[in-house]
Amino acid sequence: DPDTVHAMCKISRRDSLKASLLAGAAPVFYSSRAWSAQFEPIRIGLIGVGNRGNANIAEVAHENVVALCDVDERYLNSAATQHQGAATFRDYQEMLDADLDLDAVVVSTPDHTHAPASLAAMQRGLHCYCEKPLTHTIAESRALRELSRSSKVVTQTGNQGSASSN
Repeated sequence: DPDTVHAMCKISRRDSLKASLLAGAAPVFYSSRAWSAQFEPIRIGLIGVGNRGNANIAEVAHENVVALCDVDERYLNSAATQHQGAATFRDYQEMLDADLDLDAVVVSTPDHTHAPASLAAMQRGLHCYCEKPLTHTIAESRALRELSRSSKVVTQTGNQGSASSN
């Protein structure tokens, strides 16, 4: 009915911006400084900041990096020097539970924590970019797929070469 359609079309400017910024996931999420300069930067939390996570930090540095999380204090301290205003955590659950008004997370942890960290973020309504492999089982994959659909968050699994403009 027209009233239902009209009600479904009402979204806030912030939600519209988040959806627009994340619709193309990696191309917008990572490379379009000109695009993101037109709008307020999205508030990103990074889960896993060493090794591959360090490369991902560089890709989102033009956004508003508000939280950093890593179990390895050396990586965490190094990342914190690059983003001095960001809150730091050693447990991603604590980061996700903190009142940080996050829009999205980047998950660059060791493989066995990709699905649990992504699931926890998506359950909180956060858009999620996660390094490969996203899951280890079909059940994990299906659970994340269903949560992505029901929570209407934008998600992407990165595969380095195929997640960038090249």
